[in-house]
Amino acid sequence: MSETHRGELRGNFHLLPEAFKRFITIYYSIILSYVSIQAIGKLSSINIEFIHAEDYIIILTAIITYLIIVPSFIHHTLSLNRWGYLLNKWGIFRFVLDVIIVTLYAALVMNLADPASFMFTVSIIFLLYALWNDFRFREYKASNAPENILKELESRANIDRGFYLVLMSLFFVMILLRFEIVVGSILTVVATTQVAYRIMKMRIYFKIKTKVNNRASL
Repeated sequence: MSETHRGELRGNFHLLPEAFKRFITIYYSIILSYVSIQAIGKLSSINIEFIHAEDYIIILTAIITYLIIVPSFIHHTLSLNRWGYLLNKWGIFRFVLDVIIVTLYAALVMNLADPASFMFTVSIIFLLYALWNDFRFREYKASNAPENILKELESRANIDRGFYLVLMSLFFVMILLRFEIVVGSILTVVATTQVAYRIMKMRIYFKIKTKVNNRASL
């Protein structure tokens, strides 16, 4: 998004103090550091020469954890630069939900060796992603945002709902079929899903950014 357009958004909407944004950025950094320390500790205990099925599970869940947290941090930073917390109840709700989501990231690394608990946590995180986008839609609707902005926000929420349903379905399959090969296959699909999810979100972001910049140059 161009600086001009971002300035227009800030001019039209009353934002929460910058301290809210700084807090969540610092909290993200703290949780990411904690996750890294815990993940490295668990991965370093694996004997590469004699890897067991349980070790593969830990490796896969660790990869998924990073595929969730690192892109999330980047995307969240970009998102807040454009869609800051507004000074209304939905903006405050969204901030509180951000704190809850980032806290759940720490729960991922605590369940690396327990694929069922890990998958349940991932599913809950994506449910909260969908709720977060719903809050953002209501947040900007309450501040009389233009229709084109509301449509964009609603489409983002629909993406999160779709991925949540996919992940919850995979979770139930894992619960029903607890064979190691099935669990490993499902975690591989989840890792691929995370990549697809972030690519889709970033494509939407940069597609919209390009459109806005093109309009600004006319």
